[in-house]
Amino acid sequence: MKKIIAFFVVFLMAIFCFKAFAQNTYVPDDVFETYCQSRGWDTGPLDDLVPTANISGVTVLQINNLGFSDLTGIEDFNALVDLRVGGNLLTSLDVSQNLNLESLSCEANQLTSLILGNLPALETVQCENNNLTSLNVSQLPSLVNLYARFNDITSINVTQNPLLQVFYFSGNQLNNLDLSQNPALTILLANNNNLGSLNVKNGNNTNIGIFQTQGNPNLSCIDVDDVAYSNANWFSIDAQTNFGLNCSLLTYVPDDNFEQALIDVNRDIGPLDDYVPTDNISGLTYLNIGNKNISDLTGLEDFTSLTELFCNNNQLTSLDVSQNVALERLQCNYNGITSLDVSQNTALYDLSCAYNAIATLDLSQNTALQYFNGQSNQLTSLNSKNGNNTNISSFAANINPSLTCIEVDDAVYSTINWTTVDSQTIFSEDCNNIPTTLIPDSNFEQALLDAGIDTDGALNGQVFTIDVSLVPSLTVTNKNISDLTGIEDFQSLTSLQCSSNNLTSLNLNNNTALEFLNCQYNNLTSLNLENNTALEQLYCDNNNLNSLNVKNGNNANIVTFDATGNPNLICIEVDDAAYSTTNWTNIDTQTSFSEDCSAAPVTLIPDANFEQALIDLGIDSDGVVNGEVLTSDVSSQTTLNVYNKSINDLTGIEDFLSLTTLNCANNQLTALDVSQNNALEYLTCSSNPINSLDVTQNPNLETLNCNYNGLISLDLSQNSVLNYLQCIGNELTSLDISLNPLLYFFDCSHNQLTTLDISQNNVLEILGCSHNQLTTLDVSQKPLLVSLFSPYNQLISLNAKNGNNINFTQFNAQYNPNLTCIDVDDVAFSNANWTSIDAQTSFSEDCSAPPVTLIPDSNFEQALLDLGIDSDGTLN
Repeated sequence: MKKIIAFFVVFLMAIFCFKAFAQNTYVPDDVFETYCQSRGWDTGPLDDLVPTANISGVTVLQINNLGFSDLTGIEDFNALVDLRVGGNLLTSLDVSQNLNLESLSCEANQLTSLILGNLPALETVQCENNNLTSLNVSQLPSLVNLYARFNDITSINVTQNPLLQVFYFSGNQLNNLDLSQNPALTILLANNNNLGSLNVKNGNNTNIGIFQTQGNPNLSCIDVDDVAYSNANWFSIDAQTNFGLNCSLLTYVPDDNFEQALIDVNRDIGPLDDYVPTDNISGLTYLNIGNKNISDLTGLEDFTSLTELFCNNNQLTSLDVSQNVALERLQCNYNGITSLDVSQNTALYDLSCAYNAIATLDLSQNTALQYFNGQSNQLTSLNSKNGNNTNISSFAANINPSLTCIEVDDAVYSTINWTTVDSQTIFSEDCNNIPTTLIPDSNFEQALLDAGIDTDGALNGQVFTIDVSLVPSLTVTNKNISDLTGIEDFQSLTSLQCSSNNLTSLNLNNNTALEFLNCQYNNLTSLNLENNTALEQLYCDNNNLNSLNVKNGNNANIVTFDATGNPNLICIEVDDAAYSTTNWTNIDTQTSFSEDCSAAPVTLIPDANFEQALIDLGIDSDGVVNGEVLTSDVSSQTTLNVYNKSINDLTGIEDFLSLTTLNCANNQLTALDVSQNNALEYLTCSSNPINSLDVTQNPNLETLNCNYNGLISLDLSQNSVLNYLQCIGNELTSLDISLNPLLYFFDCSHNQLTTLDISQNNVLEILGCSHNQLTTLDVSQKPLLVSLFSPYNQLISLNAKNGNNINFTQFNAQYNPNLTCIDVDDVAFSNANWTSIDAQTSFSEDCSAPPVTLIPDSNFEQALLDLGIDSDGTLN
C-alpha cells in the first residue's frame, strides 16, 4: 500500500513539473531575459525561464544593439509581426515558428545560420552584414524586400518569390542568379559578387529602376527582356558585360546585316537579337557574305574553323581576322577598311584587299602567299618580304599614290615579275633608305607619331617625306613644340593648326596650298605669308610679332583675320591698306596696315653716339646715323649694352619695351628715364653724372649698379625682388632697403650715410659700407654674412657676432678711431684671421663688459689691491 501511495505522489509531482515547464519559455541568454524583465514579461531572478503567456501576444519586438548572443525563446512569440534584432552578437537565428512574422531585421550580427522556414506573411528580410553562406527563402511566398548585402552567400533561389521587388545582394559570393520569375522586381543590387550568369528576363524589365552589377569580372552577358532598353537605361555594369536575350553559348554579332546573312545561310534562326549560337558557326569553313551592306564583323572571332572568307562589297572600316588562324583565302575588296593585320594567318595563300583605305600592310609572316591584290588603297608602307616571294604568281599594288617603296626578298626579281605597281613605287630589300624629312623638335615628331603620320613609329628626328608630303590637314595644338622645321615638306597642306606652343619662328614659304592657318598663342616675332596665295583664314593673335607680311596678291580671299595680342606689331604689310583696314578689324590699337611696312614707325635717337652704338650692335637695321631707328628694331630687344660709348642722351630707350638687361655705364648721361622699361631686371648705369634715378616703375629689377653718379636719393620701395645693389660713390645721406628682403649683395660705400638699417635683409651675404658716417653697425642677425667692409666711418659700436664668423672671406673695420671693441663669435679666431682693425680696437665675445687694463706684474697688481685701486679684489 505504501508503495502505491509513493508512486502516486511521484506521478503527481511529475505532472505538476511538466505543467510548470510547459507554462514557461526557455530563454538561456541573460541579456534577452533581462530585456524581458524590463518589459514586465518576467520577474527575477535570472532563471532562463519567461512565462510564455506574457510573450505569446507580443507583435513588435525591437531589440537592436543590446548585446544578445542567443535568441532562443523567440519561437514562443507567436503573435510577432515585426522583429528587429540588428547590431547584436547572434551567430544563429531560427524564426520558423513565428508564423505571423511580416518583417525581420537581423542585420549587423555574426549570423552563420538563419532559418526562415515557411512564413506565409513575411514580406521583408534584412540580414545584411553577417557571415551567412546560404539563405533559403523558397517558402516565403509574400516576400517583397530582400536585403542580404555583405555576406558570403554563394547561391540564392528566389524563383518561389513572385512578389519580390527589392533585391539587395551586393558583396556576396553568388555564382549564378535567376530573377526571371520575379516580374515585380524594381531594384537589383548584385554588384561585387562572382557572377558568371545572370537572368533578369522577367517580362517586366521596364519596372526595374535601379540596376547595379559592377564588380563581377566573370559576367559577360545578362539575359534581359530588351537589349536596347537595357543598354539605354542600365549603365552600372562592368565593361566586359553585355545584355542579351539568350546568353547561353552565344556569339555577339551587333551588325544586323551580318546576322541576317548568317540567318540566310541557316547559321542562325533569328530574330535579329545581336547574337548567334556559337556552335552553329565554330565549325564553319566557308563563308561568303559579299554585298550585304555589313559595317561590323564583330563575332567573326568565333568562326575558328574558317578557311575561306569572302566579304567583298560591304561597309567595313575594320576587319579582325587574328583569331581565324586556319584562314587560307581572304577577299575583302571594296570596303572602307583602314587597317588589316594578317600576321596570325600563316596558312593564307590568297589575299585580295583591293579598293579599301589601308595605309600599312605587313605580309612578312604569310609564307604560303601565292596571290595578292592590294590595289587602290592608301598604302604608304607594304612589306612583302616573307622569304618565299618566288611562290607569289600574282601581285598587284597599283593605285596607291603614296606608296613609294615595297619591301621584298629580292628587288630585282620583284621588279621583273611584279609589274602591277605605280610609277613612283620601287621595290627594295630595305625601305628604310627612302627620302626623309628632318624633324629636330621631338615634341613635333611625337605629335606626328600620335597622329599616325610618322609611320616609322620611332622618335628619331625624321619622318619619311612621303608620309608628310600628301598630308592635307595638320593639328599640333598645345604640344609644347618649339621648332616646326620639317613643315616645308608638307606640300599638300591646306590647313595648319599649331596654336599654343613655344614657336619663335615659322617658315611656310613652301606651303603654297595653305588655306587655313592658326598659329595663335606662340612666341612668334615675325611671320611672312607672301607666298601663301591660297590663304583664306589666318589666326596669328597672341604672339610677340613685330613683323607680319600678308602681301600675297590675293588678300581679297582672306575672310578671317586676327592679329590681336601682339603689342609690338606696328605695321602689317598687305595688298591694299584701305581694303584691309575696312575688312580686317581684329588688330591692336597700335597696329596699322600698309602696302610698304619699310616706312614703319620710328623711334627718335637724338644722340649720335647712342645711334652709332645701335648700328654697331646690328639693332638699327637701316645702318645710317639719321637720328632715328625703326621702332620694330628696338621694341623686342631684351638686352642692350652701350657701355663707354660717350653717350650724353639715352632718349629712345623708352621704346625698348622688352628690355630686361641694360648696361649704360661709363657715359656722360645726366638723366636716365627707365619708367617705360617695365620688364627691366638688370640695370648698370655707373660712372655717369646722373643726379636722380627713378626705378619705381621697374618691379622686376633684380640687379642695380648705379655707382659713381651724383645721386642724393634713391627710392627702392617698389623693387621687392632686388637682390644685388651697388650705389658706391654717390651723395646719399639716407637709404631705405627695408622692402628689399632678397638682397644678398649690398655696397653703399663712399656716401654720407649716418645710419644703416639692415634688419629686414636676412639673406645678406656681402656688405660694403665704407667711407660713410656710421656710428653703429649690427650684423649679428645676418647668419649668411661672409664679407663685411666698413672702414672709414665713425663707428663706436660694431657687432659682428653672427654665428658664421668662421666662413668670413673678408673683414675690414679700420679707420674707425672711436671703435674700441668688436663683438665676435670667437676672439681667438678673429685675432688670428681679422687683422684689418685699428690699434685701439680689440675683439670680444661680449663688448658690454667694462674695459680692463692688463697688469702682467703680480707685485704691481698686489700693490694696487693694497691701495684699494684694483676693485675686483683678485690677483688676476
